[in-house]
Amino acid sequence: PLEIRANSMCHGTSILIQLCMFAVGSSDNCPTGWKPGSGVAGVNGIVHCSLGHDDGSGSSLFVGGDFTLAGSTEVRNIARWDGKEWHDVGGGTSGVVFTLVEYQGDLIAAGAFSDAGGHFVGRIARWDGMQWNVMGGGVVYGSPPFVYDMEVHDDILYVAGRITGAPGVTSNGIIKWNGTEWLPFNLPFNYLVTEIQWHNSKLYVANEFLSEYKKWDGNQWLTEYADSENLYFNGISFLGVAGDKLIAGGGIWQLAPEQRVGIAELREGGWQAIGAGLPFTVEYATEIDGELWAAGG
Repeated sequence: PLEIRANSMCHGTSILIQLCMFAVGSSDNCPTGWKPGSGVAGVNGIVHCSLGHDDGSGSSLFVGGDFTLAGSTEVRNIARWDGKEWHDVGGGTSGVVFTLVEYQGDLIAAGAFSDAGGHFVGRIARWDGMQWNVMGGGVVYGSPPFVYDMEVHDDILYVAGRITGAPGVTSNGIIKWNGTEWLPFNLPFNYLVTEIQWHNSKLYVANEFLSEYKKWDGNQWLTEYADSENLYFNGISFLGVAGDKLIAGGGIWQLAPEQRVGIAELREGGWQAIGAGLPFTVEYATEIDGELWAAGG
């Protein structure tokens, strides 16, 4: 069975319209086109994230976003596909789900919602297979109130977005959850974080509207610029890891010859397009069985 390990499909609002694949490490361009859905009825809105997870009901695909129907099943912004049919997930959430991740065996959902399963959770909640649970009172947020991305590293959950901390804890932009309480991980600058990714013991954070990104090396924050000699970044909409390299997706353009490439990897000499690139804005990519799958619109 296919195990989906990605923590999110997409943080933007565009519908995924293209899907392609190529072998990691290959210099060949991958084919693009639609991947058949085998007749599966989708949702009546936008899917922002997906995650393969077993909540005790068997291996399933969870999808989050902004929708009220999955197939013919009434849901609220999150649904579970068991391979045959759609299921509601504990009454869902009161607002959009932007990101999903597995942490300490449970499913964590976060986004722009105040309640899950009918009770207050504060933009983030833990699904244990039976019910939604609040996590330390949730997060304290700015305006508009969003959690955009989550990442697990060394058994710590990092939560990022337009947030200012949690009850009793001040932490701008990013905050940590150790399984029982919130801990500060304060950004010492004004920066809206929409993407985070740990790679080689460094935390990379990005904003989908900017070409610069920040890097925490364990001691200090550094500002780096994605633009390279032959690439121009019109925002970073995705950060991930494929093989041993950090990858980025977004409005990425090659300068000579001028063309959209959509996806790039960080090498010793800077960012370079993966293969011949893709002719669309890549909003999500993941490595499965040695092949890199990318999607966007």
